[in-house]
Amino acid sequence: PHITALTRAFNYVSYWITSSILTAFNSTPHTPGSAAANEAGVKELIRALKDTVRMAEHAYRLRSFNTLAEIIAGISHCAVERLPRQVWDGLDEPTRDSLARLSNLCSPMQNYARYRAFINNFLR
Repeated sequence: PHITALTRAFNYVSYWITSSILTAFNSTPHTPGSAAANEAGVKELIRALKDTVRMAEHAYRLRSFNTLAEIIAGISHCAVERLPRQVWDGLDEPTRDSLARLSNLCSPMQNYARYRAFINNFLR
């Protein structure tokens, strides 16, 4: 029951992160279909991604590694990864570098080997 609750909480936060990024476009008042609306929506998506990466950095600095993994899982959701290229290109280089570094740390490759090694080194 405790593992189920932990998993449920993890999924809740990661889906909240995903939905907060994806709804950024709809939070901008605009006339649907216009070029200005598209540009404003892209800017809001970029801002939402930057804010989310900044939250992940804060979680990392606070050593809240489960929160970090939840945020990275939300950013790594397929719906977020399919955002238009102009959104991803709109991120500044420090934000992209930070996202790449944190995503690499939380990568599920080899059964989360990097994440487990990092936690083991941190606990020593």
